[in-house]
Amino acid sequence: MTGGETGVPTRGTDPAALRDRAARILQVYASGPDPGPHGGYLAGRDPQTGEVVGAGTSHLVAAARFVANFCVVDRLCGPNWAIDAAETALSFLREVHGDSHRGGYHWLVDGREPVDSRRVCYGHAFAVLACARAAERGVPGGEAGLEESLTALNRFFDHDYDLYGSAFDPDWTDEEPYRGQNANMHACEALLAAYEATGEAAHLDRAARIARRVTVHLASGDRVWEHYTADWTPDMNYNRDTERSRFRPWGYQPGHHLEWAKLCCELDIQHDDAWFVPRARALFDVAVEMGWEARRGGFAYTIAPNGDVVVPDRYGWAVAEGIGAAARLAERTREVGADADDRESPTAHYRGWYDQLWAYADETFVAPTGCWYEKVTPDGDPIVDLNGPAVEPGYHPVGACLAGVESYAE
Repeated sequence: MTGGETGVPTRGTDPAALRDRAARILQVYASGPDPGPHGGYLAGRDPQTGEVVGAGTSHLVAAARFVANFCVVDRLCGPNWAIDAAETALSFLREVHGDSHRGGYHWLVDGREPVDSRRVCYGHAFAVLACARAAERGVPGGEAGLEESLTALNRFFDHDYDLYGSAFDPDWTDEEPYRGQNANMHACEALLAAYEATGEAAHLDRAARIARRVTVHLASGDRVWEHYTADWTPDMNYNRDTERSRFRPWGYQPGHHLEWAKLCCELDIQHDDAWFVPRARALFDVAVEMGWEARRGGFAYTIAPNGDVVVPDRYGWAVAEGIGAAARLAERTREVGADADDRESPTAHYRGWYDQLWAYADETFVAPTGCWYEKVTPDGDPIVDLNGPAVEPGYHPVGACLAGVESYAE
């Protein structure tokens, strides 16, 4: 079955149901023993039971995502616990992950003590996103945190290339030569949120420039490579022998093409530039072309330049980003004149994918708690990986719910 075909069950079209989905995911983290012994929320959970696993260690990405998630749930449905949870999570992000002496954020803390203080752009982008969401919802400390996090993120920016670098040592002196599109994608997302929180056009303009640099100038046709050298030459051998690297796997990632498609649509809402929607459509289409398996469903995690599947595991975040991208594309193509009643229209095409991806997610990724399994086998069997600190407290599924409410269901 392919997107747009008839007979696909309708999923995720009820705004109240989407709000309930998001709240249910976050309720798992907001209840029970949290805040944890270190004062922040704990991302390591058994999706079957909601029980804490690997307590005590906090990753910057997870700490920031908690803030953003609680703010999104407050924005969607305003349960009485969400804004208080956001305030607790923000305090932990700023006071424990934040480094008031050197600026920026620790990558990893154990309890309340830093154990890895590298300054990583990917994590700092999420800190900006967290503080922007908090500022937009009026969370105490949100505005100050946004100013702090934007200052730190700007230290990674390379004006010669109009893109962000990747990492520094804790003292901001030794810069890693690696460059990656992923950090820039999330910096784009964060800057867009900063614009929504502040109205400052400079944030929106930089987000738009980053999107164009990565998805147009650096792209090979409609495909975006992940890894680059310091002068932004594609590094086709980076992590070639580390195909399951947590943050930097080798190969094209269909999920990131979907995520860029969603971001281009969100930029189109705010920025008057005609290229966003056509580019979003091309990125969505190439993600489906290279990564979607029609027989069993799901997107392969990574694809080699010759088109071979490298890592066949299905990740929940990629499906969630596909849902969000399909929702945004259905809305943006409808706005530019597509006939929603025409089964051959772009709007109907993306609505078909939206329904199909929600159906696949419900059948494959949604656990009894309402949380999502991080990844499954190609046949849909959950893969539980407890190695390393958890970084995914429902950020991508909550984002899919937000996109559905804002651009499709209402």
